[in-house]
Amino acid sequence: MWSAQTITPLGDPPPHMAALRANFSAYGLGWGLTEYRGFKTVSHTGGLLGFVSRLTLVPDLNLGVVVLTNQQSGGAFQALTYRILDHYMNAPATDWTAAFRKSEEMGRANAAEVEKRQAVARASDSKPSLPLAKYAGRYTDAWCSQDPARVAEHYATDGSLTINDGPPSVGRAAITEAARAFMVAFPLGNGRLA
Repeated sequence: MWSAQTITPLGDPPPHMAALRANFSAYGLGWGLTEYRGFKTVSHTGGLLGFVSRLTLVPDLNLGVVVLTNQQSGGAFQALTYRILDHYMNAPATDWTAAFRKSEEMGRANAAEVEKRQAVARASDSKPSLPLAKYAGRYTDAWCSQDPARVAEHYATDGSLTINDGPPSVGRAAITEAARAFMVAFPLGNGRLA
């Protein structure tokens, strides 16, 4: 069951995550197969809106690690998993929380640069094909919430489109300029953006 069925590309981790450099990576019938610090690992992740999880097995150590969270960050379950694996592998201590946070910050910075390049490349005279009010409404997905009617409510007010009546976020201004620029972050109940 834990044998490679499809070889997957090896990533080249940034220097602050050099310990994650693996010698192989594969898909094995629902399992991610790779190597960490010389040990074969078998893993599977899962998630729904607001929940992410990871199961990691190290057959040679007869070790299994399960991390279940009620938050959205993949970096959180990764950091916990690698901290536990390091302990059982007698590896040097690594601040995986800081490492994954740094990678997340780098990813956000890269995304912001892409958004800037796309905004510059967009035809400045393009307009939404419909009035903004036509995009307003309730957008639901039964897989995402026990109360799907509250997953995303779009409001067209003051010439802009907001999500769940929250504060403006990256990409909202672009919505008023062109329909194809729908890039948003959904506000959480505490005023922070998801």
